[in-house]
Amino acid sequence: MEGLMEQLGINVKGIIIQAIGFLIMILILWKFAFNRVMHLLDARRERIEEQLREIREGREENERLRAELENRLRQVEAEAERRMREMLSQAEEERERILARAREEAAEEFRRAREEIERERRRALADLKATVSELAVMIAEKIMEMSLDEEKHREIIDRIIDQLTPSLIRGSAERAVER
Repeated sequence: MEGLMEQLGINVKGIIIQAIGFLIMILILWKFAFNRVMHLLDARRERIEEQLREIREGREENERLRAELENRLRQVEAEAERRMREMLSQAEEERERILARAREEAAEEFRRAREEIERERRRALADLKATVSELAVMIAEKIMEMSLDEEKHREIIDRIIDQLTPSLIRGSAERAVER
């Protein structure tokens, strides 16, 4: 058999020595390199899991704040409606005293009430917009790992909110008209 191997140009002893060397190299790599690589992979997996947990927490916080802001907006609208009812009552009392003068004052009070309601609504929307922008920027920073700067994030988020704002305004105006 050895003769056949020599005729074919195969060195059996060399192959055995190379196989033993290969096994020794695998054992050395396993002992020193693979454990480190596995440790690095575990650390990366833990970092990714932590980032995912933070993103989930950020989403939950965002939802909580969104619900809180919606509740606040409803309260502002209820307060505006209450104030409008008060002003209409005052205008009615004034009309009973002096009819002509009451019409003028009621119209003026109604205009001021609408302006005040509009200012409060705009202020509430601005607060909502600023808070949502800040939350969205924080979440986007975690997701994109700071691939855009804060100004670009705010610009994108402000543009999206500006696109959504007209529909919010129309919805509020329609509710006010229905009342």
